[in-house]
Amino acid sequence: MFSLASEVPHHVPPECVVDFDYYRLTDDGTDFFEAWKKLQRSVNTDMVWTPRNGGHWIAVRGKLIQALFTDNVNLSSAVTGVPRETSIANFIPLQSDPPMHAIYRAPVVRGLGAKYILGLQGTIRSLTRELINAFKHRGGCEFVDDFAEQMPFGVFLTLIGLPLSDREMLRQVGTQLSRPVDKTAEEVVALVSDYLRPYVIERLEQPGDDLISRILATPIDGRAWTLDEAMRLSLNMLIGGLDTVAAMIGFVTYFLACSPDHQTAIREDREIIPRAADEFIRRFGMVTNARVAVRDIQVGELTLRTDDIVLLPTMLHNLDDEAFPNAMKVDFNRGLCRHSTMGGGAHRCVGAGLAREELIAFLEEWFDAVPEFELDPARSVRMSSGPVASMTCLPLRWA
Repeated sequence: MFSLASEVPHHVPPECVVDFDYYRLTDDGTDFFEAWKKLQRSVNTDMVWTPRNGGHWIAVRGKLIQALFTDNVNLSSAVTGVPRETSIANFIPLQSDPPMHAIYRAPVVRGLGAKYILGLQGTIRSLTRELINAFKHRGGCEFVDDFAEQMPFGVFLTLIGLPLSDREMLRQVGTQLSRPVDKTAEEVVALVSDYLRPYVIERLEQPGDDLISRILATPIDGRAWTLDEAMRLSLNMLIGGLDTVAAMIGFVTYFLACSPDHQTAIREDREIIPRAADEFIRRFGMVTNARVAVRDIQVGELTLRTDDIVLLPTMLHNLDDEAFPNAMKVDFNRGLCRHSTMGGGAHRCVGAGLAREELIAFLEEWFDAVPEFELDPARSVRMSSGPVASMTCLPLRWA
């Protein structure tokens, strides 16, 4: 696990320095969101600086996080995490900057258009029912292994045309990238690249009807994709789709298991599920992005120097009471709001629509099949933090 200390640079005011390691927020059993909220409450500045993981800034206020997400002039996406050595894959379009970012992104947006998401609804529903039916009569489950890391993976592998039999291997890869334990980022990316290469070559030479084929069949800037570009795109699509929806569903289910009142609200009025999903997406943003400064820039009274890294925790915008009154509360009547769970600016998540459809399908099918549920007190709940936080063990029981 990374925890590399660094000396405090001269341009960082002492009052901005905190000892904060975003890989270790839940090590002592602390709730992930409470840990971030505690940081936000404890400081009076818009940014803090920590020596952990090579040393970096963290934006802690909602307005600033929004502003930095949209600044692609002073900030680059070439560095997407800390320490910077983890940002080695050069993903397309995630780590692309203007003008190429827009050129690369356009075919991805078209490939994930509404008609293709609608076409996946049958797959999403059938896989959701199949997984729930396998354990609903047992009176309980370990939700992460039995469902959260199964359904979204199956949907996404179907979308990009990869064998469902590879789901477990790829699930472990996603875990290694988000919560590195015994492999470096380079080793994980090399492993996935070796796995993907024959599929990518096949899609360049003989396109099918899967998402990656549709994207690669679209010329970029008047020319075909190179193998290198196609690999970087496919890596981004695969790794980007592996764990975020699983993490969201895990956190939502943990919350519901602890809140019988919210369960009752959904059971008594299924029509609220779409807006409940929207509120869950706001409340449980779990991704922390990063940007690197390409020039010195002034952020209020603070200065980001060239090559400084700043983390943009999506949950700190969403949990900022100045942005959302009583932000920690889950309120199904809050209404649509502009949050940061899916990022912001030109890099807003292209899979946002698909993620919402998966969450809605899960809630509808789950409440059709499973009675009132709660945490199983005989087993421990665990969660992890890092670039993508998640539940790692969620034991449930029901009558």
